[in-house]
Amino acid sequence: MGAFETASSGEAVLTAFRGLDSVRSFGSDSAGYSSANSVHPLYDGARLVLTTSVYVDRDGRSFDEQPIEPNSRTAPEETIDAARQWLHDNGCNR
Repeated sequence: MGAFETASSGEAVLTAFRGLDSVRSFGSDSAGYSSANSVHPLYDGARLVLTTSVYVDRDGRSFDEQPIEPNSRTAPEETIDAARQWLHDNGCNR
């Protein structure tokens, strides 16, 4: 996984913000670890991992182990500048 990828709990936060006014994401697709799992030890020492829930955004879209795409796809070296420019263009000038 590269330095700019978002995974697991980061995807939960991303999903929570999707669809809100004045929110935009930049970069590349997330890693696709968009579920919660429960681990159950078995009698022989093995473990059974069961998916117990999947991330669903406010519009009802499920991201069942699928990458979440950004609003603005940018190259890693352009992501911060693109986000800053969007913030500036939308009235956040600090």
